[in-house]
Amino acid sequence: MEKVYFDRDFRGSWVVKDLSDIYSFKYIQGDEEKSTLLIWEKGIEHSECGLGKDDRLYIADVGGCGDFFFVMRYVPEYSKTFLYAKEPLELSKLLKETGIFFVGETLAIEKL
Repeated sequence: MEKVYFDRDFRGSWVVKDLSDIYSFKYIQGDEEKSTLLIWEKGIEHSECGLGKDDRLYIADVGGCGDFFFVMRYVPEYSKTFLYAKEPLELSKLLKETGIFFVGETLAIEKL
């Protein structure tokens, strides 16, 4: 299973090395390190969700608080595939209310 990494070159950004259907994603809740899965939602109509034709929509249960959507998008300018929260304000609110914060390995992918 592939992992989601923090990018050293883009502070606060998440990146992936290779495209996959499922990724592991780590977070801390209270004093416990936990993990969840990001799963590609293949049957989603891109135009209805405001996604680009090459974007991928992933879903994850964060902290047992319900499902959150994430968008995976390749950015040719940086030669990287980034992961974004589809609704960043909702995710930020959840993180503040529950004390969850994301952890993980860092990765610096050099430009080709």
